[in-house]
Amino acid sequence: MAITQTTYTGNGSTTNYSFTFEYLKQADVKVTLDTVATTAFTFANATTLAFTTAPASGVAIRIFRDTAIDNLSATFFPGSAIKAEDLNENFTQNLYVTQESDFEVDTANTTANTAKTTADTALTNSTTAISTANSATTTANTAITTSNSATTTANAATTTANTASTNASSAVTTANTASTNATAAVNTANTASTNASAAVTTANSAQADATTAISTANSATATANSATTTANSAVTTANTANTNATAAQTAATNAQASATAAQTSATAAQTSATAAQAQATLAADVRNAFTVTDSNSDGTFDFVVGDIPIKGNAGVKLPFESVTYAEEGAIRYNNSLDKIELYNGAGQWVTAGGGASVSSTPPTLPSAGDVWYDHDNGRAYVYYNDGDSNQWVEMNPSWNGYVADNSVTSAKIVDGTIVNADVNASAAIALSKLATGALPSAITVASSNIVDGTIVNADVNASAAIAQSKLALDITNSEVNASAAIAGTKISPNFGSQNVLTTGSVGIGTTSPESNAQATIYEDSGNTPLYLKANNTNSFLYLEDSGTASFKVAVGSSNNNLKFITDGSERLRIASSGNVGIGTSNPNGLLTVQADSGRLITFRNSTTGTGSGDGSYITLSGSDLQISNGESANTIFYTSDTERLRIDSSGRVGIGISNPDAYYQHGRSLVVGATGANSGITIRTGNANQGILAFADGVSGGTQQYAGYVIYDHSNDNMLFATGAATRMRIDSAGNVGIGTTPNSDSQLHVKSGANDNNPILRLEAATSNFLNFRQTGSVYDIHVTANDPLSFSIGASERARILPSGGLTFNGDTAAANALDDYEEGTWTPRLGGTTGGNYTPGTSNHGWYRKVGSIVYYGGTLHWIAQVTAASGAIYISGLPYTATSTADARSPGRLGGMGAGSLTFTSGFSQWALIIDPTATFAYIIQLGSSGSSFSHHPTIASSGIVYGFGGMYITA
Repeated sequence: MAITQTTYTGNGSTTNYSFTFEYLKQADVKVTLDTVATTAFTFANATTLAFTTAPASGVAIRIFRDTAIDNLSATFFPGSAIKAEDLNENFTQNLYVTQESDFEVDTANTTANTAKTTADTALTNSTTAISTANSATTTANTAITTSNSATTTANAATTTANTASTNASSAVTTANTASTNATAAVNTANTASTNASAAVTTANSAQADATTAISTANSATATANSATTTANSAVTTANTANTNATAAQTAATNAQASATAAQTSATAAQTSATAAQAQATLAADVRNAFTVTDSNSDGTFDFVVGDIPIKGNAGVKLPFESVTYAEEGAIRYNNSLDKIELYNGAGQWVTAGGGASVSSTPPTLPSAGDVWYDHDNGRAYVYYNDGDSNQWVEMNPSWNGYVADNSVTSAKIVDGTIVNADVNASAAIALSKLATGALPSAITVASSNIVDGTIVNADVNASAAIAQSKLALDITNSEVNASAAIAGTKISPNFGSQNVLTTGSVGIGTTSPESNAQATIYEDSGNTPLYLKANNTNSFLYLEDSGTASFKVAVGSSNNNLKFITDGSERLRIASSGNVGIGTSNPNGLLTVQADSGRLITFRNSTTGTGSGDGSYITLSGSDLQISNGESANTIFYTSDTERLRIDSSGRVGIGISNPDAYYQHGRSLVVGATGANSGITIRTGNANQGILAFADGVSGGTQQYAGYVIYDHSNDNMLFATGAATRMRIDSAGNVGIGTTPNSDSQLHVKSGANDNNPILRLEAATSNFLNFRQTGSVYDIHVTANDPLSFSIGASERARILPSGGLTFNGDTAAANALDDYEEGTWTPRLGGTTGGNYTPGTSNHGWYRKVGSIVYYGGTLHWIAQVTAASGAIYISGLPYTATSTADARSPGRLGGMGAGSLTFTSGFSQWALIIDPTATFAYIIQLGSSGSSFSHHPTIASSGIVYGFGGMYITA
């Protein structure tokens, strides 16, 4: 058998290892270290490898050949020269592949035999392990039985402890009975103590039994552990034994817990008995405290007293008068007198003496029954609490009216309750305390005590001097003497119905009034020339001509507002705040203009004219503000004395542009820009909102309101373009463009069709109206050229490939159809061994073939394997089943190679030593021929055995 590998064992220091097998290429030489492939080596020479690092000691080194079989070593094309070295290299490639296959088969057989031996050994070992595990299981079961016995013993201990607990509970019940009958309780408590001691003894016994159970369980655990150790070699069965041993340990633990519970119950019984003993002792003490020796001195009562107390913490309930006994020092409650009485040495029941001092102020933190005495009023109070409310309640509501000396103050006397007879003759009573009425005679009244207006004329003495300011009546004109000189300051400003008349001009502040004026006011000292003042909230100056019956024009002040009136109606007001109102009496700005219709403010000049429709104006229409230029001219807005915005007479808007009418007629409704600088429009939104430019052709729904739009979405920095009210293109934040879809993050241009049909997804059109279409039909993607022209692919300025209209692929600028590669195919076929006369052989499992068809050249290869002869072949021997029929020319006779090892398969005829394959023209089979050592002679007639080894073969031919 040919050598295809060399093996070594690493020693940690050697780096160079040689091998003896041949190879075609250095890349076919492979290495594994402990079955792991490595490339950490170089070629020291043609047959020696140098490792980068010396393989560690004990590492298995395998150097082997793995010839590449994906492609033939040499490829032939029409018109090319066939060289012997190329043919030999192809045949050698097939030979090496066959040798490597043989080695792998032998290795597989050896591995399979070793595996079978190992499996047989494993079967024997597993049988032994099962036997050992079964033994371990039996031992574990014994441990479980022992543990169960321990559990039973522990349960018995628990039962005994429970009995002790029951007895202790009985002791508690008996002790409670002792609360009623102390003597019986003591005896019962003693019995309970005895029973509790017995319970303790029983519990101790249970504890001992539980300890024995624990010991037994520990022994069981040890046995189970031993079983576990023995069962380790049989993992599954041994695990079962370990589980059983754990169950034994758990049962023992439960026994320990039961014993502990018994001990706890016994302890509880002891505690209950101790409590009963203490209760009985307390009852005896109380009984002794109330035991009185009678005349018989026998230490017992002569009668049964049902109300004698037995609880010291609840107080002593005394016997009633009806239930009593006469002994010196005895105490009772006299329910007839509601008093406590003592029996004295004289043989009498007397009320218990003594008393307690009572506070004169209520306690700070009172409780029910507390008492205090009000010394000032002679009353006592008790603190009352009925559970729902609490308060101080007078102890004797039917008070007899007694008041202590010096206890009445003026604050206690109600006004009007003291009559004249109650007042001492020398009492000094304030005037304010006297009731309304005539004063007694010869009493002096101070002027401060006389109310203005209360003294009438009859009360005034004839010689009284009364100041004028005290007179209620004004002095009339008739009462003034004709010769009286009255100062001007004494005349009231109100002249009443009198008129001041003059026939000349009146001059105020001047002796020379203007002759053409009825009155002249002159002031040259800096004072106010005319001051109009009214004794109310309105002060007006009225202007009236002879044609009016009443005032039509007035200027005046009203509530600190300056009002201007024409034709009897207020037209303008300057409010006290300084705001000016035209058409309104309530201006809410520096200037407020109000009108229900018509123009609010009109701007006119001599150019616009003065007609009702001329000029420009500002007005309101409902809540709408209108700024109107009534002329056929522009409306212009300035800032910094520079034009910024213009609306021309046709409604065209220019921002930064003064002549929007000069631009494209269908795009000049709004012109934005600047003639000498950069310009633009910005749509500002929040960082999670969208800026939208919409195109509408109506107001009915989205298809009209936003038939087209451009949207910038700030939430993801995407730009969207829409037609027909639907997004058609999107540019994401990375600049990737999606048409008909959201672009993938790895695609700068992503185009998606709306339907899976034959229409183009992407079309490139030339000036000649020919198209290059990218389309999809079903699951097939198609690049379609509509014209009968080739499709070429270039890199830089050089064409690298071309698809011809007639079919076929040319390369590197070649345009000849004869040179086009028009087919490529690869597949498998089934080789069969036969002869020109008869021949039928059963193929083996390793029998298979492969082929690659490039243009008209067919490369073939495979392995030939037969395991039985049905009928023998004679004549020329061949391999049939080739995938394509060979050409009829001599080109079909391209030689192939065949290689294999083994006796009793194909046998050389004397004088021949090499195998080859020759394709017969117009045939689908290859003859197996024998070659002489010089290659100059051959034969078609080898000898075929009934079964064969695996032969590797390969070659090429030209198909028809």
